[in-house]
Amino acid sequence: MIQQVTHSVWVETGVVACNLGMINTGDGLVLVDTPMGPADAVRWRKQVDKKGEVRFLINTEEHPDHCRGDYFFHGILVAHEKTKEKLSKLTAAEVRRAVKSSDPASLHLVENYRVRLPDIAFNGSLEIHQGDLTLQLFETPGHVPGGISVYVPEERIVFTGDVVFHRWKSWLHESDPQLWLESIEKIRKLDADVVVPGHGPLCTREYLDEQADIVRSWVDVVRDALKGGMSEAEAVSKVKCPDPYPIQPGVPLSAQDVDRRTVAHLYALEKARSRTT
Repeated sequence: MIQQVTHSVWVETGVVACNLGMINTGDGLVLVDTPMGPADAVRWRKQVDKKGEVRFLINTEEHPDHCRGDYFFHGILVAHEKTKEKLSKLTAAEVRRAVKSSDPASLHLVENYRVRLPDIAFNGSLEIHQGDLTLQLFETPGHVPGGISVYVPEERIVFTGDVVFHRWKSWLHESDPQLWLESIEKIRKLDADVVVPGHGPLCTREYLDEQADIVRSWVDVVRDALKGGMSEAEAVSKVKCPDPYPIQPGVPLSAQDVDRRTVAHLYALEKARSRTT
């Protein structure tokens, strides 16, 4: 479901799992993230090829729904240094096993698969000037350590990666909630009319309040469980999810699996925090 959002930006929101961006700079294309499924990656490449040559490819994070499809695309690959560290531990054999399990009909597409590592890996921020546009890349950790966002000031649009799940269940199973909330505040300060979330339909900065509330609510319910004397196992089985939204269809885990992993992860974080305060 590709849609033209601004004069120079197209977004695909109909691929499992993350949203995809295509930016026409006037001197080639910049892509934001790539599909997880090999067949989806090939289809997306055909759409991209109609618009021009890919100059840069940006990964907003390390999870496979954002970067597994990199293999199928050209262009200078850019990501955070922590994303590069994570991907450097991934093997092509692991990817082939994952595809064989989830989409065996696409296995032939990854027969010669190789894991692409970023050509440019950065910390802090990075600015790319290409054609008529400026792309401002900056750290937005919280969902994962190496999360980044991509802001295009001339188009007044920001790609947030998984700092924003718009009306789909937020995944906090590897999160640092405090960093997540700080990243939301960074995005809030941008002069952006359009927010492209990591998952879900396009939105505006007004949704950031609700996203922050979901993160805080998860911390609160797990903290209450710990204060109430629950063990981790009890918390995992008893804590009720405070997120009002359903899980995105087609993702590899069930809603219950995500909730259990989230509770276990946040319980460990809160327990460690309580020992230092």
